[in-house]
Parts: sequence; structure tokens; C-alpha cells
Amino acid sequence: MNTKINDRKNIIVSFKSNVSLPNKGIDKRIQSLTGLTIINSITFLLCCFIVLSSLVLESLGLNLIKWDKMGLLVILSVSFSLGLPEYFYELKLLNHLKKINNASDFDGIGALNSELKIIVTILNNKLKNYKYLIPLVLVIFIFGILQIFSDTLNPYWSYIKIPVLIFYGISISRFVLTYAKINKNIKATEKAL
Repeated sequence: MNTKINDRKNIIVSFKSNVSLPNKGIDKRIQSLTGLTIINSITFLLCCFIVLSSLVLESLGLNLIKWDKMGLLVILSVSFSLGLPEYFYELKLLNHLKKINNASDFDGIGALNSELKIIVTILNNKLKNYKYLIPLVLVIFIFGILQIFSDTLNPYWSYIKIPVLIFYGISISRFVLTYAKINKNIKATEKAL
């Protein structure tokens, strides 16, 4: 018998993961994903901190960490920040799936399912979801690679500060807004159980 709680489980399972963990139970997936999330978060935060420190220190006239040497760290921080939100979303959804595993239908679950389905559908359509970030990422990567491999300093590298800051701003705000929507939907569901 197909119930609305089963529909919710199917919506959660339909989330396209960035990490392939075949034939693992939900507990093993959560454990593996938690480890990956911690490692990627630490790496991203470290790279991002160094990059932002170089921007701030350079604007204050201190040359402790030079922006000219940040090509690789900028590329790394952008690379890690692209996949990191997906890990958090998937962890939240998998933990929710674990909690609703033995639950039954309740009033209002249909509306919550519809809302969750819209969120998951948007997240699964990665090209459309990242359409505003793709041009920024391409510009940052191209100039970052030129900065890393050029013998002389790339004269345009100083202009990449603005796309990097815009990228961080868009990425962080999108993550916060999307995670808040997922969290609100899940809390409403778990409260009604």
C-alpha cells in the first residue's frame, strides 16, 4: 500500500548524491557522509580563511599573505564549496529518513511532501541550480590556473578578487536559504509524528 509517508521516503531517496556509496545501509551512508563532510568543511574553511585573510591584509597594506600567491587556494576553496552544501543537505535528509522509517501518515503530510519534492527537484537539477555560479567559477578557474602556471604575474589576477567575493556571497546565501527550507520542512514533519 502506497502511503504519503512512503511518498516522502521516495522523495528523499530521489535526491541525487554527489558521493557514490553503493550497497551501504542508511547508518553506513550517514557515517561515511559525516566523515566526508567534516573533512571537506575543514579544508574549505581553511582555504577560505587564508584567501579572505590575504584580501583583508592586502587592503590594510600588510603583505603577510600575498594575493598573488592565492591562485591554487582560490581554486581549492571554490571546488570544495561547490559540493559541500550537497553533503549537508544529504545528511539532513538521510537523518530524517531514518527518523520516519517506522512512521505513519498524519494530517498535512501531503503539503509537506509537495514542498520537499520541489526543494529536492531544484537540488537535483544541478545545471539549472548553479546557472549563476558557472560563469563566476569559469572566470575564477581560468585566471587561477593562469596565475598558478605563469612565470610572470598575471596582471588581471587582482581583478579576480571581486568575482571570488561574489562567489562566496552567493554560495553562502544560497546554502543558508536552502538549508533553512529543508530544516523547516523536516522539523514540521517530525513535530507532527
